Amino acid sequence: MTSNILIAVTGSISAYKIADVVSALTKQGHQVQCILSASAQHFITPLVLETLSGRPIKSDLFGADISGTEHIDLARWADVFVVAPATANVLAQAGAGPGR
Repeated sequence: MTSNILIAVTGSISAYKIADVVSALTKQGHQVQCILSASAQHFITPLVLETLSGRPIKSDLFGADISGTEHIDLARWADVFVVAPATANVLAQAGAGPGR
């Protein structure tokens, strides 16, 4: 069974490994959509993940070419949501909530 997998890539040296994960998932027939944080783009380029996933990378929440509800559409599309790498910083921010 194939799934729609949404991967949020965060800023860490480990982010380069996500290319192997995306490649393996797409070879298994899954649809993969990647979201890159600004920090993640220092470790892996959008072009790499676009090429492996066959889908444009998302990195901004707002912009002229972004609908106001695109983030909701992605959440509805995804069967699975993965945060990788899940660094201590990301886990702490998720646990503390926004603005902490």
